Amino acid sequence: MTPRHCKHPRYRLPSLSLTQKEVDELDAFLGSDAAPASLRTLDVVHGFLTAVALSPTEIPQAQWLPLVWSIQPEMPARFADPAQEQRLASYVHWLYDDVLLALGDSDKRFSPLVSRVQSGDGRDHADGTLWSRGFLFGMTLREDLWSAFLEMPAGGCLMLPIFLLGSNLVTDEWKGVVGNFSQRALLTDWIPAVVEVIHVQHFILELMALRETRATLAAAQGRC
Repeated sequence: MTPRHCKHPRYRLPSLSLTQKEVDELDAFLGSDAAPASLRTLDVVHGFLTAVALSPTEIPQAQWLPLVWSIQPEMPARFADPAQEQRLASYVHWLYDDVLLALGDSDKRFSPLVSRVQSGDGRDHADGTLWSRGFLFGMTLREDLWSAFLEMPAGGCLMLPIFLLGSNLVTDEWKGVVGNFSQRALLTDWIPAVVEVIHVQHFILELMALRETRATLAAAQGRC
C-alpha cells in the first residue's frame, strides 16, 4: 500500500497508507464514548507510535496496541463487533508501518501527524502538543532505557521541544515559550529534526539496552 497525502480539517497529515475515510473512522472511534480511556486523538496515537518505533528495544505489539484503545484496564474499549476491532486495528498497524517507513527512508523527512489550530487572526498553525504527549507516553514503555539516554547531555537538550510541548511539568521559566500559537508552531517545526536525530543515534540507545541486559543477567547470576 503506497502512502498518500490527505487533507483533513483537524490534522496536518503526513503521507499515510490510510484513506480519508479510514482516517475519519479511526479518529471518530478514538474520540467516542465507546473508547473512553483511549489515546483519544490521532495525533496522540501518532506520537505514541513514533516513540514505540524509536524504542531502544523492540516493544511487542501485544504490549502497545491495547494501550491505543485504553490506558486504563478497567475501562476497555467497546467495539461494535470483532470485525470493527480487526478493521480499526489494521488502521493502527498501517499508521505504525508508515512511521517505520518514514524513519527508514533517508531520502524523505519524517513528518509528525499534528493538530491544526486557528489563531484569532484566522491563520492555521501546526500544534504538536498532543503529538508530544503521545510520544512521552510511549517512552514510559521503556522508561529506564530512555532515562539513560536523557541523562546524556545531548539527550536532554535534544528532547527539549517535545518536553516543552507535551510535559505537564514545564517550569514557569519555560511556560512563556509555549504560550501562544506561533511559539507552539515553531517548536512543532523542530519535531522532525528531533525524531531524525534520535533515529540516527539509535545505536546509542541499543548499546544502553545491551548494557542494561548484561547488568540484569550478571545480577541474576550473582544470586544463584
